[in-house]
Parts: sequence; structure tokens; C-alpha cells
Amino acid sequence: MPRYYYGTVPILAWIINHFLYGGVHYTWLAESFHPLATNPKSSNPYLIYGDLYQPWFWRDRFDRFIREYRSSLRAGVNAMESAARIDNITAARLRRICDEASLEFFYPVVYRVDVDGIVPDRRAVAGSGLEGSREILVPDLREHEFDVLFADQRTDDLFDAMVRRELEGGGTLTPRDVLEILEQRSAA
Repeated sequence: MPRYYYGTVPILAWIINHFLYGGVHYTWLAESFHPLATNPKSSNPYLIYGDLYQPWFWRDRFDRFIREYRSSLRAGVNAMESAARIDNITAARLRRICDEASLEFFYPVVYRVDVDGIVPDRRAVAGSGLEGSREILVPDLREHEFDVLFADQRTDDLFDAMVRRELEGGGTLTPRDVLEILEQRSAA
């Protein structure tokens, strides 16, 4: 029987990881997807889902959680540039996207991972996990190792092209296409 852990991210994180980082995802996972789980708010994927969903739904550009998530995405870009996984031009474009992407790209999705399928060397106990919460960090989660849940936002053809078709294996967008789309849909 699978032992599922869950992580919540904005769809922008999935898009960047899928198209520009070779389908490798830096992912925090918790043992349950429940409002009253054993993890604090910052490590509870159910509550993180709500923290992303509300500003996405209300298009609240001033939401503090979105601001912090933009900063985290930007830090990820810097890490990928430092590791020479992306070039400096792509990194500069991605930093701008992280700072300006429309709130439509903060629609939350949930990763469901059978953690027994991830070798222990790739599962790190870090953050609040060191203080008793039931969470792990998988810095190199590959797309065949997780299911994407709740990727059913149906109000946007672009979401359909960038996400659902990709998840179903019928996508045709290139990384260059994705960068251009994200730049065109900035919140500026």
C-alpha cells in the first residue's frame, strides 16, 4: 500500500520546474493533507493550499504569502543559475517573471508522492521537520514520482495548454514558448 506525502505549490512553480529545470522539482512534503494535521501552518499542505487559493481567487496582488512565494521562486532561480542549470539570460528572465507573473499563475496544485518510492538518501528531514513536524524535503523530485492533484482550473485556455495537456502527455510548448507566455502575462 502506498505511503503518500503531499506538497502544495503554485502552478508557476510546476511550470518553471517542468519546462525550464528538466522536470526536476525542489519539494517539501508532509505526511497528510488535512487541516488539523501534525504539522505547523508553514508545513501543512492543506493550509498552504488555502493560502495560495484565496489571493488567486480574489486576485489580491498585495497578499503577503504571494510576495513571500515570489521571493522563494526567485531564490530557486538563483540556485539554478549558480549550479549552471540555466544560463544568466534565462535566469534574468525568470527572476522578472517571479517578480511580475500574474496571479493566475499562483493557482495551487498538490503533489502526491509515494515516499517509499523515493530512496532515503534523497529524503531530507529539514526545517520544522527537525522540530517534530512530519515533513521531508526532496530537492530533486522527478515528475514520474508524483501525481499532480487539483490541476483542473478550467477558466483559461492557456492553463489548459501549459498544464493539462502537458500532464496528459500531449503538450507541444517549448521552454522558449513558456518564457514568452509568462512574460506576456506579467502583472505589470
